[in-house]
Amino acid sequence: MTTKKTIGGIIAALLILVISNIAGTLPASLLYMLNMPEWICNITAGISYLIIAYLLIRLLVTKILKISMEDMGMPKFSIKPGFLIMALILPAAVTLAFILFVNGAYVSSGINGEKAASGIALGILYTGMAAGFVEEMLFRGIILNLIRNKWNTVAAVIIPSVLFGAIHLTEVESFTATDAVLLIIAGTAVGTLFSVIAIRSGSVWNGAVVHSIWNIIMIGGILQIGSTPSETSIMSYVINDSSSLITGGTFGVESSVIAMGGYILASIAALLMTKKNTSKA
Repeated sequence: MTTKKTIGGIIAALLILVISNIAGTLPASLLYMLNMPEWICNITAGISYLIIAYLLIRLLVTKILKISMEDMGMPKFSIKPGFLIMALILPAAVTLAFILFVNGAYVSSGINGEKAASGIALGILYTGMAAGFVEEMLFRGIILNLIRNKWNTVAAVIIPSVLFGAIHLTEVESFTATDAVLLIIAGTAVGTLFSVIAIRSGSVWNGAVVHSIWNIIMIGGILQIGSTPSETSIMSYVINDSSSLITGGTFGVESSVIAMGGYILASIAALLMTKKNTSKA
């Protein structure tokens, strides 16, 4: 594949991320205008986002790039049990580390009933499963494999991971240089984790499950850890520490050194798990 086509494919993948995100909210917005319950709108948004993104990804890969989905790390869906266990342990361990070792207090948002259901539906279906699967198909599916096929594995791990961190800067209204550095380092670290899983397992689906469950537990609307109380989660653990290294800056604890430590340990575990699996094969 030519360099021009490789770069074009990467740009197209990033455009799919934007287009599907916007298009996915349109059916939900229509339902909201028809006075449907907000939790139904949020479920619809998540499902629409995932379906639209997958169809655009399939169109790009098979019709434009003329590559099989399998060669882009998207074979028939299957999950290795070890990565399902990792998906549960990683966010649970990071959450427990904050609760046990960082001074803070529990604060209830006071939301309940339909408001709580709406937040949980958004956290599970949209920011959890849909975002997790779409981002893995794009960053560790298309972008990683295009770069790997054109150049090498090291570049294929580093470039999408840095892009992954940089893209998330658009999710915060304002940030300092420290915040930006923390987010890009954290994005690179967690991107490396997902890249290791994708490369060593031969599929984006294992990393997508790890990514999705991380989102659901960390920002899924049930318990959220941060420097200020969350208005959309049922409960918050408010950190009594002003250090950006602990709070993660404006992006939140996903950019903290505690979370980064989790990403690194999980990457090592992924290498060991896949090495063991390969030796058995």
